[in-house]
This record gives sequence, C-alpha cells and structure tokens, in this order.
Amino acid sequence: MIQAASRRGARGLELRGGKLARDLMASLVRARRSRRLTQKQVALSLGMPQSVIGRFESGTHSPTLGTLTRYAAAIGATLVVRIPA
Repeated sequence: MIQAASRRGARGLELRGGKLARDLMASLVRARRSRRLTQKQVALSLGMPQSVIGRFESGTHSPTLGTLTRYAAAIGATLVVRIPA
C-alpha cells in the first residue's frame, strides 16, 4: 500500500508539482523497483509509451491522481490517499 496524507485538506492534494506529488511518485518508483519491474513493463500495462513513465518518474510531467492509481495497480500496489481530520 502506498499512502499519502495531507494536513491541508483537499487543496493539499494538488498533484501539479509540489512535495506531495514528488513523494507519491518516489514511493511508487521504490515499489516498482522492489518488484523488479521496468518502466517498459509498467508502460505496456498502462497502454502508454515508456517515455511517459520516465517523465512521470523524473518529475518533468505530473500525472493525474487517476493515472497514479492505475500506475499503482500496474505494479501490484494500492494507492491510498488520506486526509486527516
């Protein structure tokens, strides 16, 4: 399970840049590597070019929350976002 939490409410979940997006992607990359999956394998599972996965992972392109959820599923993980009260 990959978790992200925000203390700033819904605005804190903005995925366009920022620490939360970087932390989420870093967690997903660690999980992908621990499962010995390549960017190409993830890309094939998601139906997109490997170069797009590379841009997500390097931080030059910001995936949507939906794409992050699909990425997590492609590597056999679950993305959980919690917003503490």
